[in-house]
Amino acid sequence: MTDKVSAVIERIRPLLQKEGKDLRLVDVNDQGIVLVRLEGDCKKCPVSAATLKLVVENLLTKEIEGINKVIGI
Repeated sequence: MTDKVSAVIERIRPLLQKEGKDLRLVDVNDQGIVLVRLEGDCKKCPVSAATLKLVVENLLTKEIEGINKVIGI
């Protein structure tokens, strides 16, 4: 499952990088929880939590069966 999550995140990253932001996969656990690290301007962006939920989590849960949640660390 980690490979599938990595592939989806790699598709998202160029969009974030255009705005000085970035996202790195940290872990995928057995409960379908994905841990990611927000980097660059994401660290201080007031809407980074919304980006995680509306973009990253939405895409991962739709495309990969078994993914339930994305948490930024």
